[in-house]
Amino acid sequence: MITYTICENANAVYTQANNISLDCDVIFHHLGNTAVRFHATNYDVESHGVEIYNAVVSGQYGPIAPFEGEVVPNFQANQDPKEIEAINVRMRRNALLEASDGIVMTPDRPLPANTTIDMWKTYRQELRDITKQNTFPTSVTWPKSPSPSIVDVTII
Repeated sequence: MITYTICENANAVYTQANNISLDCDVIFHHLGNTAVRFHATNYDVESHGVEIYNAVVSGQYGPIAPFEGEVVPNFQANQDPKEIEAINVRMRRNALLEASDGIVMTPDRPLPANTTIDMWKTYRQELRDITKQNTFPTSVTWPKSPSPSIVDVTII
């Protein structure tokens, strides 16, 4: 079990325009008493990521700075429906990639049960290749996550 303390003033900032992820300062007790920058989401593969996200969003650790990155442009009334669908598919794909970033990008992090690093790399490559499917974007076959703890992300 991972134990942690969210810093009293977490210095949180949203990292996506739809506020589904944020960065904040957290002390993980197994790493010592130094605060580290942690990326938390409401769809994290690890329960502590979701817990941290929900705790920070509740407001008890100070304000959350707004997202200041690039935002997908608003859809236009006359925009091609296939363009809109392609944007939606890419947004879902990107969210799934983000949800599994920590698994493959943190070498000392334990893998979810019954999975291997190669399974995660294959899954992530299949996500990246979604736009190469012949039926993209109208009918996409989504790859199966190597772990049932990965929550499917629906962009609304």
